[in-house]
Amino acid sequence: MKISIIGFGRSGRSAAKLAEALGYDVFVSEKSNISIPYPGETGGHTERILDGEIVVVSPGVPDFPLLEEARKMGKEVIDELEFAYRYMRGRVIAVTGTNGKTTTCGMIHEILKNSGIKSFLAGNIYPGVPLSEVALKTDTRTITVVEVSSFQLERISMFRPDVGIVMNISPDHMDRYNNFQEYAEAKKRLFMNHTGEDIAILNLDDPVLSSWDIPSQKRFFSRSKDADIYMNGECARLKSGECVFKMDDIKLIGDFFIEDGMAAALGTISIGVHPEFVKKGLSRFKGIPHRMEIVKTSPLIVNNSMCTNPVAFRSSMSSMKGALVFMGGRLKNLDPEELAKAAMENAGFVILFGESRNRLAEILEKHGYNDFYVAETLEEGVKKAREIGPESILFSPGGSSLDMFKNFAERGEAFKRLVKEYFNG
Repeated sequence: MKISIIGFGRSGRSAAKLAEALGYDVFVSEKSNISIPYPGETGGHTERILDGEIVVVSPGVPDFPLLEEARKMGKEVIDELEFAYRYMRGRVIAVTGTNGKTTTCGMIHEILKNSGIKSFLAGNIYPGVPLSEVALKTDTRTITVVEVSSFQLERISMFRPDVGIVMNISPDHMDRYNNFQEYAEAKKRLFMNHTGEDIAILNLDDPVLSSWDIPSQKRFFSRSKDADIYMNGECARLKSGECVFKMDDIKLIGDFFIEDGMAAALGTISIGVHPEFVKKGLSRFKGIPHRMEIVKTSPLIVNNSMCTNPVAFRSSMSSMKGALVFMGGRLKNLDPEELAKAAMENAGFVILFGESRNRLAEILEKHGYNDFYVAETLEEGVKKAREIGPESILFSPGGSSLDMFKNFAERGEAFKRLVKEYFNG
């Protein structure tokens, strides 16, 4: 059987390897002029992709006319996530949401490891691997923890996680979606194949999620309301009253990680993990690179390159009030006023960089805020930060990295290298 792989980035490469292992006749179509070790084409997509009976599209590739033509011809057009899922065994816990999904996946994986359950961590996650890389390694005892993006969910048809978790939903990727409702509906597709046998874990404090009508067994976590797991003083408690973990069991900067911990706890308890392993796993979890990652302790320098939207920016800033903050990047058609307002309310000083730097500077000036510096390069910004000499520095851009870097990980690593160079004393 012939299969066409559209895009040869991380997901595309993994899908091609899986397809090859399964005996498919692989054809790769890539818009960039790069070397590909398969029959294929580079520099753009042509009608040759229509020769495939299945067309597997990388999540970063938006729809284009040839994909619609493939559908009209009766061919399956699916995501790498969907393709890999069809060859998996064992149970799946899938996590999505605007913010918090990566940390929640990491926490779940740590809890499962501490309970002795064979597990994999995969999907749209860094660090981690696409689902195609673990599909053939799974067995009936396996629980695979999968981070899922809205882009991936656009092209699923059979994907059905045993437990689906949605952390929250706020405006994001408005350069891909026409409106917030369209973005939310893409997230909701996580449950499109659920029945009453499957579990959905939702944030009761999110008005969008708390109102969803889905066929799953709904279970909720909450910071302030009676739910299946909720914060009661310093404890995250189940409805039975049992304290599963305490706030200080989570050794990360930012109390917003409590929500991630509650979702991870409820997700694992829902599949039979004993609460004692939840507490042990959360207390041993050391965090995710580029997510409130401590780079240096004196002065305190934190790398939060994973922050790519205003809601995440405000949350991270609220945990480091008074810090010098790096803000900028590509704003994805999101409201720059939200970023500026959060910075003015919480930052001690702002260094602006990237594609949105001048636009953000205009907004800050308009509001009479003058404690900022516009850096032409990230290196210039780090030099300026050293010159100012603050007690704490937060690298939390609030915009995507695609204006200057391949991804948020490359951006975060660049920041860490510069910190090492200019703050080595």
